[in-house]
Amino acid sequence: MRFVQAMLGVAAAVCLTAAPVHADQHGNGKGGAMHGPAAKAPAPKAAPSTTTTQHGNPHVTTTPKSTTTATTSTTTKTTKKTPTSTTTTTTTTISPIAAKIASHPKLASRVKALLPDGMKLNDAAAGFTNQGQFIAALHVSRNLTIPFRQLQMEMTGPDHLSLGQAIQKLRSGTTTTTAATEVHHAEIEANEDLKVATVKVERKHKQHGADRQ
Repeated sequence: MRFVQAMLGVAAAVCLTAAPVHADQHGNGKGGAMHGPAAKAPAPKAAPSTTTTQHGNPHVTTTPKSTTTATTSTTTKTTKKTPTSTTTTTTTTISPIAAKIASHPKLASRVKALLPDGMKLNDAAAGFTNQGQFIAALHVSRNLTIPFRQLQMEMTGPDHLSLGQAIQKLRSGTTTTTAATEVHHAEIEANEDLKVATVKVERKHKQHGADRQ
């Protein structure tokens, strides 16, 4: 009998010990904290929303503005420089012979009558050494119908031919004697032209002498 009583006492003690544990498990099911390995880990926090709700109007949401990087294009302007035009001024050299002839209107008139058409006195006298040579060449050109520009080129060019040599070169078959005769004739005519300027100068000297007396 004692053995039976002892077993009943042990069974009663086991039931009393198990009752609180069962009550704790039911309490955890209703919100109580569970202890031990059966307790669940806390749920992870939700990621913050990118949508912001404005105060005062819960239906209006503001979406964050995206940051836009503005690219500024640089335009390089090429300036073209217009070349500046340069004006070249040509200075005409006045022939001393032409200037001397032009100072005597009557002589200038006679000499200009011998010039080729369109040729100026300054251009015609260029290169000659004196008035007599120049005017004689003009007379030869007219007497023998030799272009004056050709005579001038031969007499004032690199070779510096005499008037007689130029005649022989430009008129084939002309002998030295014939060329000399033509030159002599042209020189007489040139002296006649120059007398116009000489007579005028002599008259001026005589007039000044009479005034002094």
